[in-house]
Amino acid sequence: MGFVVLIMVFGESTVPKKSDSTTEQTISSWEKYGLIPTLFLYFTRLLTLLGLPLAFANFLGLIIFNAFPDQPKTKVLEKFN
Repeated sequence: MGFVVLIMVFGESTVPKKSDSTTEQTISSWEKYGLIPTLFLYFTRLLTLLGLPLAFANFLGLIIFNAFPDQPKTKVLEKFN
């Protein structure tokens, strides 16, 4: 997970030029927008990942936890059977 975050934060996207040449133009958001707007944009981009731990825990709870266990045997219920 940390490796993916480092790639997103410090990586640079490459966009090919519209000309016929095969060279690529590198666009850096740090240089284009500045420090504060770039940090805000990356923060909002990563904010969408906050729901993943909750979704994973809910999924495991549905799969592993037995929500409807058998009724416990009691002496009161055995007298009526």
